[in-house]
Amino acid sequence: MHHSIEESYVFPKLAKRMPSFKRHMSRKLADGSTDGPELLNQHDLIHPGLERMEAYLEGCRNGEQELRLKELKAIMDEFGNILWTHMKEEVDELTAENMRKYWKIEEMDQLRF
Repeated sequence: MHHSIEESYVFPKLAKRMPSFKRHMSRKLADGSTDGPELLNQHDLIHPGLERMEAYLEGCRNGEQELRLKELKAIMDEFGNILWTHMKEEVDELTAENMRKYWKIEEMDQLRF
């Protein structure tokens, strides 16, 4: 859900001026990523792991399976490294210093997410 909100509402607004958030002219690659901007590629790589984790937890919630922390950790480990990289790079892109390269403060105040 988080990625869907970012890609549907936040990234398109930022992409008007910030290349890191644009998805134009990207192609789907064999590993599930795209050849577009890195932040969006990372979403493509993280998403399957999040879906697996969500399905596992839903199965635990509805009683189909017992919660086993080792299994949950194994699922999380599949996408953990790219998730941490993504979180750092996304935060770096959204620092005030970087945002000032593309937007005036008044313009940022007008953005509604």
